[in-house]
Amino acid sequence: MGRDIEDVVMEFFMKNNLLKSWNTTIFTLVPKIPRTNEFKNFIPISLCNCVFKIIIKLLTPRLQKHLRIIIYQEKYGFVYGR
Repeated sequence: MGRDIEDVVMEFFMKNNLLKSWNTTIFTLVPKIPRTNEFKNFIPISLCNCVFKIIIKLLTPRLQKHLRIIIYQEKYGFVYGR
């Protein structure tokens, strides 16, 4: 499985190709207490695809280097270290 994931990530960076099915998130409800049927007793969680998370982790440091050039300082929503 590890080699398959590596191949998909490498294909994304080399060919700029990512299947739409890899960019999916599943939302589900997890019960806070056993045997409940009231909505308030559930916690919503999202399950993101691990391939998508890996690609984001690899892209983030690369993009951070260029953000100061692309975005005006006054437009930053979050400034690291502030």
